Amino acid sequence: LPTEDTTNLWPALEVLVGSREAQFAQLHAALQNAEAGFGFSLDYRAGPSLLLPHLAPLKSVAQWLSLETMLDLHQGQITNAAENLEALTAACVGFKQEPLMISVLVRIAMSAIALNATWEALQAPGWSDEPLARLQARWESLDLIPQAIASVAMERASLESTFAAGRKSFQAVNFNSSAALTRFSDLAKELVDNPSAGLKTMVYRYPQYWGWKWWHSYIDELANAEALQV
Repeated sequence: LPTEDTTNLWPALEVLVGSREAQFAQLHAALQNAEAGFGFSLDYRAGPSLLLPHLAPLKSVAQWLSLETMLDLHQGQITNAAENLEALTAACVGFKQEPLMISVLVRIAMSAIALNATWEALQAPGWSDEPLARLQARWESLDLIPQAIASVAMERASLESTFAAGRKSFQAVNFNSSAALTRFSDLAKELVDNPSAGLKTMVYRYPQYWGWKWWHSYIDELANAEALQV
């Protein structure tokens, strides 16, 4: 980051990127045919409990490739910059097989990073027709709409298991952002320590949840299904 002494970040950036040369080589090799599509082994039956540990690293891939592109442009290495942009856009194009809304949002964020890097690169002199044509073809193949539509369909399909889990267990229902007291001993203690708050928690924990479980949950499920109809 810039300091009071200097705003020249390029030397430090060169060292940082140079120290990860082997990782960048592996990354480029992995993304060589990425535009054909790639995915991860996910158990969609897990519903809202599905873990997605790959999303943050995927976005980091886009950020690192963009960073390497900027360094190449600064050094006047148009060929290397073009290769990094091709890898970056390939990642954006290929991450299309995961029908989840959060995955769509991550892909949009990756595409925004790639778009900014592409715009910066196009301002640099020295481009030839061939890499520009490849880059244009890659951008023309990027289509976010099919994955977005599939994610809405997946969201609708998972509603049944989500609401079923909510009716089965109070812990599965997220009525608000605060942690609800679920054990009777905790409720009893709060009633003694703070009767007003304890009574409110008990009403929330039992009658309100029962009302949702036996009645309102079906109204909520129908409303959500209608809203997500594709």
